[in-house]
Amino acid sequence: MYLDSAQDYRDPKTLVVAIRGAMAKDLLRNTSQSAEQYFMNRTILVSGIAQRVPVFWLNDDGTPTGKYYFQTQVFTGDSEDLKILP
Repeated sequence: MYLDSAQDYRDPKTLVVAIRGAMAKDLLRNTSQSAEQYFMNRTILVSGIAQRVPVFWLNDDGTPTGKYYFQTQVFTGDSEDLKILP
């Protein structure tokens, strides 16, 4: 699951928080809401390493097009790395 700080996730100023599958399930286990409903318009505090990573465009068959853009992503390790603030 990815949480974006802005609507346009391709904007170089957008911060993307990457949450791995098991952690996403753990965060959502006590709610009936979808991830989008749960996180929308909430403020979060994230611990992790921010990295500027290239994101490659792919053709419909999954082959690279040669085009790419950069995102700043924070990869979280476990549910202690993400807190929802009041």
